[in-house]
Amino acid sequence: LGLASLWLLVSEVERAEADRIRLETRITAQQVARRLETWIDDRLTVPQYLSSRDFTSTADAEHRFSALAAPFLELYPGIQALNFVTPDGVIRVVTPEATNLQALGMDLDEHEVEGVRAAIDRARTAVGPARTPVVDFFQGGTGVAVYQSIRDRRGQLLGLVNCVFRVDELVDQCLHEDDLRRHYRFGLVDETHREAYLHGVGEDDEPHQWPFATI
Repeated sequence: LGLASLWLLVSEVERAEADRIRLETRITAQQVARRLETWIDDRLTVPQYLSSRDFTSTADAEHRFSALAAPFLELYPGIQALNFVTPDGVIRVVTPEATNLQALGMDLDEHEVEGVRAAIDRARTAVGPARTPVVDFFQGGTGVAVYQSIRDRRGQLLGLVNCVFRVDELVDQCLHEDDLRRHYRFGLVDETHREAYLHGVGEDDEPHQWPFATI
């Protein structure tokens, strides 16, 4: 009876500890999600601002775009590039230029990823931003891109703002605390189930098998 009682006590303690860890993990996941959402929402104000400038023509937007976009790159870590795209889908301006020249002149209407072409089509007709799935960038790296239309006062499409997010840089900047990175493994996936970011996950590690995993 004594051994049975001890076993029950130990089991109860272990169960309570497991419940505590699950609760702590779930709360942390919710807080991480909210923080990432806030970071991304803050950065989405950049293409919104750039698209609302009083451009008179596509040539005017192309000429002024880089000077307007450049200051935001220091203010918002995690943005890899701010590009100007013509109405027919060609990247005409890349900011910063030095690290994004490989994307200059690319025709996004011919992009191999259907999700990119779909996002551009949505952006041409929508008022707000349109996001791609996780993709490999022309200039290297992986992440997501957001497009937002630029229009003149008559509503004529003058081009698109292309805001490029490197997911690894954005997450590393947003979730930089040592305690968080030491005590938790975490990952991000997009709607196509492609992995956008993994932290603390080994090659043979299966997140769905983690004993305290939460979404």
